[in-house]
Amino acid sequence: MKSKGIVLIVEDNESTQLLIEGAMEDEKFETIVAGDGTAGWTLAHQHHPDVAILDVMMPGGIDGFELCRRIKQDRHLNDTRVIMLTARAFADDRVQGLKESGADDYLTKPFEMDELVSRVTNLWHRKKEKQGLEETITRAEHDKEILAHKAELGIQAGGLAHDINNILAAAQIIEVIPDLMAQQEHEQIMEYLGLALEAVKLGREMTKGYTSYLRDIGEEPSPQFPQNLLAPIDMYSRSFKGKLIKDYEDNLPMVVCKGHQIKRVVVNLFTNARQALEETTDPVIKVKLWSSGDRVIFSISDNGSGIPADIINRIFEERFTTKKTGTGLGLHMVKQILESYGGTVKVESVVNIGTTFTVSLPAQIS
Repeated sequence: MKSKGIVLIVEDNESTQLLIEGAMEDEKFETIVAGDGTAGWTLAHQHHPDVAILDVMMPGGIDGFELCRRIKQDRHLNDTRVIMLTARAFADDRVQGLKESGADDYLTKPFEMDELVSRVTNLWHRKKEKQGLEETITRAEHDKEILAHKAELGIQAGGLAHDINNILAAAQIIEVIPDLMAQQEHEQIMEYLGLALEAVKLGREMTKGYTSYLRDIGEEPSPQFPQNLLAPIDMYSRSFKGKLIKDYEDNLPMVVCKGHQIKRVVVNLFTNARQALEETTDPVIKVKLWSSGDRVIFSISDNGSGIPADIINRIFEERFTTKKTGTGLGLHMVKQILESYGGTVKVESVVNIGTTFTVSLPAQIS
């Protein structure tokens, strides 16, 4: 029959040693026996016992108290349950054995063998219960990680769909090419084809970022020129029917980031501004780029419908949307990306006046 567990017996009295060994084996414990603390310490490292029965008074340089302390301080052995045996019956010995050395239980000689067996069995059960609880917690944490990963994959998939939708909207500029061909506007045709190609390139860059996420690999953050991070605006503004005002400072410090991620932020904020202007008579989008102290800042403003005060505090929540076809992932993703670089995004809005999103990122330290 399979043994319950391993019991280390460290006792210098051979008769007592044999009695304890026999009683433990009757209870289906596997036993290992030593006659002094030094040998007991060696056996403990070799066998990793579940329970150790230690006599306090033993010959050699390691007594029971010292052996118990060593076991409890060793990271490979500190889960071993220890019961001390001694002929001493003084109260201070109990305090020293249980508190100072870290023993789990204490018996004074002479003792009843049934009582020792009962206490060893209880200690063994306590260890197994603790191990079972730890295994349950470990499994629960593992399951939680799997669920979180699945949820994150769902968010990433939704974000990918959101970004692709934005890119396809920009690429729709090619719809006007047949009319331009009929009018033989060759120069404008080439310009529009170039813009469509830029949309495809941006799409490839973003999907590469998603692939990198899924594989847990990808580009490392690197210094980026702020003007380059706002480059998608030039592409997305070509089919914009309103007025675009750009105000960029020169000689700005660089920003350390993954370029495709910040471009996703820009695309989302600019697309939201365009959508807010769909029913505005004279639509205007203003884009500003500047630095202040150790921050690089840009803002995207529109004179559109604005955001009602009762929902403005919720717009960055995951899956919150007021759009019929919205996913509620765009602004949530914007906030997550920026915060991963120590950045921030703030919104100011007045209904029927307009909205401004302001993004702040740490500047590269020279």
